[in-house]
Amino acid sequence: MRTSAGYDVEVAVPWSSLGIAPCAGLRLGIDVANNDVDAAGGTPKPADWARLGRFAQPARWGIVTLGKRVFGSLYPIQLASAPLSFDGSLAALAAAPYVDLSDALAAAGSDNRATARITWDTTGLYAGFDVADAALAVNEGGVDGEVWDGDGVEIMIHLGAPATALSPSDYHVLANASGDVTDERGASWGWDRSWNLAARRVAVVRKPSGGYTAEMGISWADLGIAAPPAGTLIGLDLAHNDVDVAGTMPKQVDWAGLTAFAQPAKWRTGRLEAVPACSAP
Repeated sequence: MRTSAGYDVEVAVPWSSLGIAPCAGLRLGIDVANNDVDAAGGTPKPADWARLGRFAQPARWGIVTLGKRVFGSLYPIQLASAPLSFDGSLAALAAAPYVDLSDALAAAGSDNRATARITWDTTGLYAGFDVADAALAVNEGGVDGEVWDGDGVEIMIHLGAPATALSPSDYHVLANASGDVTDERGASWGWDRSWNLAARRVAVVRKPSGGYTAEMGISWADLGIAAPPAGTLIGLDLAHNDVDVAGTMPKQVDWAGLTAFAQPAKWRTGRLEAVPACSAP
């Protein structure tokens, strides 16, 4: 497309046309080039990323490595390749794409680093958080307590058509660094803590290096539905709370970039994928 300053070009190359299935860690040889002609009939001035005189030298092209980090507003929730052990290792989630909340934490004045990964199977959704935090503090907690008020993590799920206000189609599970869990369901007046996971498959393990991991298992039965098919879209948000000094308010950040999390219309999207995550050797 021509613009006032030149032109823009977009090119899409389907993976199927290359005969490959993309995986995180896959390395691709690549070069990009531009040809410039200022006077009609003149010889183009070519330039490429690899700075070659002749472009057809694949051994000298640059390298692009496909990463696992999720950018944008869609999380591809891969099919689980193995059941979670709920022992804090996060090994069953290692190949899954991840959301990195670290930049948002830095902007909020926190020195934490936090990532979240999700998978699914016919039984339910599984989330794993990995938090690096040198100073852990929990102001409040307990079963179905104010778990948000302290170091901890959260997942929010919306089922069905998009909605502007909280409803029974919204679910919220929180865990703090002490292992306390709050689970609640949306209602017209806010969050309803009378809803509980039938089995609280939530494990929080503190790391010797500082911080903790948290694993959550949320069954489809707990969400009131049968196992959905691949391709299903869900509303999704992931959050982290950081308290460095006991008694102070937490620094709270989420994937959707909200100041108040209970806004399902502004959550992002997860899509259930038909195949497990893969990593190239």
